[in-house]
Amino acid sequence: MPKSKAGQPDNISCVTGLTGYTVRPYVDGKEDAILHKLAKGSNDIGAKDIVPLTFPKIKPEDGVGMYMLSKLNENEPKLYPQWDVARDSLSLDLITAKRLERQAIKRLLDKRQLSIKKRESFNEQYKDLEQKEAVFQTSFKKFNKFVRENQEKRERAEKKIVEEKILQEKRNTDIINVKDNIVYLTDIKAQMDHKIKEYRMFDDYLQGVVRLSSSFKNINDIIVRYEALTEAKSFLGERQNSQLASLENARADMLKLLEDKNLVLIGLNNQLLELQGRYESAKCNSLLWETLVSKIQDVSIRTIEDLKSVRTTCWVMYRNMCARKEMEPKCGKNDIEGQLLFVKKTLAELMSVHNIAKKVHANEINSVRGEMGSKEGASNRGSQQHLSTGN
Repeated sequence: MPKSKAGQPDNISCVTGLTGYTVRPYVDGKEDAILHKLAKGSNDIGAKDIVPLTFPKIKPEDGVGMYMLSKLNENEPKLYPQWDVARDSLSLDLITAKRLERQAIKRLLDKRQLSIKKRESFNEQYKDLEQKEAVFQTSFKKFNKFVRENQEKRERAEKKIVEEKILQEKRNTDIINVKDNIVYLTDIKAQMDHKIKEYRMFDDYLQGVVRLSSSFKNINDIIVRYEALTEAKSFLGERQNSQLASLENARADMLKLLEDKNLVLIGLNNQLLELQGRYESAKCNSLLWETLVSKIQDVSIRTIEDLKSVRTTCWVMYRNMCARKEMEPKCGKNDIEGQLLFVKKTLAELMSVHNIAKKVHANEINSVRGEMGSKEGASNRGSQQHLSTGN
C-alpha cells in the first residue's frame, strides 16, 4: 500500500452495514481529525466531526438485496472496523461479555416467550385435533356400521336374486319335465288301451273261471293264487340250491380242515423235535453259565474288597494330607471323588515344590562349582605370576 508524507496509508476501507462505504482519512490533502482522534483512542467526537461518506452507484435491485441482507444480519454480533476497536483491557472485555450476556438473555427470554406462545397454540391445535379425531372416529364408526349394513343388505339381495334365478330355472325345468311326462304318459295310455283291447279275451276267460269255480270270488284272487304258487316254487328252488351249496361247502371245509390238521400235526412233531434239541443245548448252556456266574461272583467279591481297601487308603491318605497341611477335612468319608481331587491337587503341589527344589539344588551346585573353578583359576594365575617374577 502506498505511503503518504506522514507515513500513513492513503485510504482506509471499512465495511459497515452495506458493502461499498469508504472512509477517507484525508480530505482535501489534510488529515481527518476524527481518524486522528480515533487513532489516539479519544472518544470526544462531536456531531460536527462526522466523516463524509461516499455512496456507491449501484442498481436499485442490488441495493434492495443488500438492504435485505443487512436486515437479516441485524441480529448477528456486530464487528467493528480495525480503526474503531478499543484498547484491550479486562474491564472492557468484562463490559463486552456483560453486554453479550444481556443480549443473549434477552434473546433467550424472547425465545422462551415465543416458545410458550407456540406451545399454547400447539396445545389449542392439539385439543382441536383431538376433538376432530373423536368426531372423525364417531363418524367413521357410524359410516362403518352403515357400510356393513349396506353390504349385508346388498349380499342378502344378491343371494335372494341368485336363489330366485335358481328357483326360476328349477321351475322352468320342472315345467319341461312335466310336459315331457304328460307326453310320455299319453303314449303309455295309448299303449295300455291297445294292450287292454288285445288282452280282453283273457279277461273274459278269467271271468268264466270265476263263475265256474266256487273257491275264487274274482279275477284278483286267481292272480294272487298264481303269484303265491310262483313265489313258493321259486322259494323252494332257492332253498334246495342253498342246501346243496351248503352241503358242498361243508364237505370242502371238512376236507380242508383234515389237510390243515394233518399239516399242523406234522409241524408240531417237527417243533417238538426242535424243542427237544434246544432243551438239551439250553441245559448245557445253563451249566456253562452257572460256572461263569460263580466265577464272576468270586471276581466281584475280590473287586469289592479291593475297592473297600482303596477307599480306606484314600481316606487315610486324605486325612494324613489334611493333617500335614494343618487343615480340617472338608470331604466326607464317602466322598471318594472329592478326596481323590484333593490328593491330586496336593500331589501336583508337591511335584511343583519338588521341581523348584531340584532347580534350586542344581543352581547351588552350579554356583559352588563356579566358585571352585574361579578359585582354581586364581591360584593358577598366581602361580604363573610367581614363576614369571622368579625368572
